[in-house]
Amino acid sequence: MKALQAGNEGDARKFLERKTFLESKLSELQMTYQAASSNTSQMRKMHDKLVSDIGELEARKNMMKAKWSVAKTQERMNKLGTSVSGANQSMSVFGRMEDKVNRALDQANAMAELNSAPSDGIEDLTAKYDTGSTSDVDDELAALKAKMMLN
Repeated sequence: MKALQAGNEGDARKFLERKTFLESKLSELQMTYQAASSNTSQMRKMHDKLVSDIGELEARKNMMKAKWSVAKTQERMNKLGTSVSGANQSMSVFGRMEDKVNRALDQANAMAELNSAPSDGIEDLTAKYDTGSTSDVDDELAALKAKMMLN
């Protein structure tokens, strides 16, 4: 308005163009911030889930070690006095348990892969919808001139 009052329409146009550019840049930065914030939240959730899954897998590993120890003890006892078929049955049970643990680990890895968020193309979307035209500047300049004529 001061530039128009001074009779310098060129400077007023430059100010309005700069204002339009900075407003579009602010909008773009806000969208980028929101996307980054969302990604951070998603990553934090994924991290917490992975930590939980690791704890669960470690507990399963410890359980497997204990069962392995029991199986080995049972095997020694079977060699001492019982038939070989009893030992084979214990190993079969252990094999099934090991299969279950492996399936659970595969499931956890698959879920982690499914939960990973795809990268978003915020730059592509910004370029698609960016309309920094000079007609907005011309409209705003005309509005300022009309306002100045009323005063």
